[in-house]
Amino acid sequence: MLKLLVKKIKNFSELVSFEHTIFSSSFILITMVVGSMQVYSIPWCGWETFVLCILALISARNFAMGFNRFRDRDIDKDNPRTSSRPSVDGRISLMGLVCFNVFNALLFVFISYFVNPLAFALSVPFLLILAFYSYTKRFSAIAHWVLGVCLGLAPIAGVIAVMGEIPLWSVFLSIGVLFWVAGFDLLYSIQDIEFD
Repeated sequence: MLKLLVKKIKNFSELVSFEHTIFSSSFILITMVVGSMQVYSIPWCGWETFVLCILALISARNFAMGFNRFRDRDIDKDNPRTSSRPSVDGRISLMGLVCFNVFNALLFVFISYFVNPLAFALSVPFLLILAFYSYTKRFSAIAHWVLGVCLGLAPIAGVIAVMGEIPLWSVFLSIGVLFWVAGFDLLYSIQDIEFD
């Protein structure tokens, strides 16, 4: 039973590339530190806000990656680079994928409720933006920019959690993240240039 559970966790971790969640946490942590300096004059927002933000980050990214894998199953099965993903090779069933996405979306909204009213109000719009990326690459060449917008939400989310507002400096940081992510995603997509 324990072996089966560990195997399932590994499969879902591979599905969402969990190591990239750790990498992307820097975007939210930067604004949490700066926001804490402005509100508390120290670079720490407290354990409650910190833990809520980490859980929100994990659930939002799990949803974004899970939904992307769900939408791309038909493409991924034909692409040699992606044909061994758990969402394609049978390790995670279609129902398992749907449940994973619904669970993480609901978890993100639930966590946002406990952060503050602005976080809760923006939780569903944020999820819609994350889901929208999975559709843009099917009809537009701007998919890299939309992915940049998705990751650019992280700095805004961090400052909302700490300050309960969106200061202008966090918007500029988000724009920087947008361009940076769009650039590296463009380079990343070159792997599939022949398949695409």
